[in-house]
Amino acid sequence: MNRNEILAKIKKAKELDDKRRTDIRYLRAMAFFVKKGFLRANADFTKYYLPKVRVQDAIWAGQMVEPRILEVLPAAVARLPRAFIFEGQKNNELREVAEALANKQEIGKDFFNIPYRKIRTWMFLQLKDQRTKTEQNKKMMKTFRFIPAVVEKLRQLKEATGNSETEIIEQLVLGADRYKGKRS
Repeated sequence: MNRNEILAKIKKAKELDDKRRTDIRYLRAMAFFVKKGFLRANADFTKYYLPKVRVQDAIWAGQMVEPRILEVLPAAVARLPRAFIFEGQKNNELREVAEALANKQEIGKDFFNIPYRKIRTWMFLQLKDQRTKTEQNKKMMKTFRFIPAVVEKLRQLKEATGNSETEIIEQLVLGADRYKGKRS
């Protein structure tokens, strides 16, 4: 193969890539992942954003244009399941990986030859919209029974600081390390 043949193949591959980058499946998938904060891009995809993405389109875009989409897709499905449109019984492999991620499993199946441990890192990414929280930032429901004096003191602290009762208790508990070993 001489230089001209190599250049012709490169030119043909570039033309095919340029054509694929104008495909609506790629544009919508990238718009979704960029808007949600899973990916970053130099191009502006805002006019192609839709709140729901067809899984088949995202997989096509990941296979044909942008491989990063395949890397973040299982974590996105696990974290934002209602944002994806599955068609019939297709994509069971994706469902299995997303379910393993949602169940916080340490070991799971690879997805399109992308190691599970690499996919799992996307579960801890803070998203742009701030509505979806990472596992470390999710609040858990707890119920306590306090004597009336403690409830009154909490109310007074709430009014004085402007913080919620939950924030006051969190600050007290997180600052409790200095009281280790002391009993009253």
